[in-house]
Amino acid sequence: MLSAMFRLKTALIFIIPAALIILSAVSCGDNTGSLSDYGNPPEVEKCFCNPDGVEVYLESIAESYPEITNLRESGTTADGRKIYTLELSDNPGIAENEPAVFIGGAVHGHEQASAGVSLHLIEYLVNAYPDSDDAADIIENIKLHVMPVLNPDGLDSGIRYNSNGVDLNRNFGFHWSEEEINNGDEAFDQPESAAVRDDFLAQDYSSGLILHTASSQNGIGIYGPWDAIPTDDVDFNIDNYAMIESIGENYSDTLTASAGYPYNPYFHYEEGADWYILYGSVNDWALGVTGAVCYSVELYGKQNYSTYDADLLDKIWNVHKKSIIDFIRSRPEW
Repeated sequence: MLSAMFRLKTALIFIIPAALIILSAVSCGDNTGSLSDYGNPPEVEKCFCNPDGVEVYLESIAESYPEITNLRESGTTADGRKIYTLELSDNPGIAENEPAVFIGGAVHGHEQASAGVSLHLIEYLVNAYPDSDDAADIIENIKLHVMPVLNPDGLDSGIRYNSNGVDLNRNFGFHWSEEEINNGDEAFDQPESAAVRDDFLAQDYSSGLILHTASSQNGIGIYGPWDAIPTDDVDFNIDNYAMIESIGENYSDTLTASAGYPYNPYFHYEEGADWYILYGSVNDWALGVTGAVCYSVELYGKQNYSTYDADLLDKIWNVHKKSIIDFIRSRPEW
């Protein structure tokens, strides 16, 4: 099960205004294949950089917290890796009249921090329940489904695309376009996007967050529908758009109220197509076909790295923690 990617461990040097800070780094994927490499019990910072570590972490959580979690295989990748989803609920695996919320990470494999934040969310909820009001509300009144890695092959290789060279966030079947780059030969011709599609159809999600990692501070933010065409287009009118916009703005306002530079002043809410137009996205398909309102959250973190600072991942999670928790608890009625 466990594959090894051997890379040299180095130190990351980050230059920030008025300071030069040298941070010790942990390796992404530099494991021998032994379970002990991921910690006992497994630790997020040692697991999130590769699909084997994520699998080890999720299996450990499911084994340790069977009363409030259910781990399922949502599909397989082009290279045969498993795509996992962890449900968190006080009645896991049982249909209930509760809103279902989706959190997804690493649709682009080189955006490893999105997988790490997804695992930190799981870690927080299972440890905080039942003492925390936030965790109790989510687990007892919501069906939360976390798919930390939508693109395991890409995560394993540290690349944006899946192993067929397709950008999965251009491969969904709502306003899919032949003109897009690396979008596949047709919509849903990749097993990963088909697995996410089938999961959405089976779970009837009401809302969700797709976590990304921005390549620069100018891109950090939360982006709502649509990605393909702005909402002033007659074919893309959305009922309750004011509520959709309000939820996105609440996420941004909550984050920037407590976060320093670069989140404040750069982090913001914006319609996806106002940032740049893309076709065949997860979010557009989710809303256009299933009615689930999903947002893209561009975290602030490095892409394309072979090493990652554990403290930095922890900081990213803590900056977004309250916004993510509040989003899950918002339970909007579309």
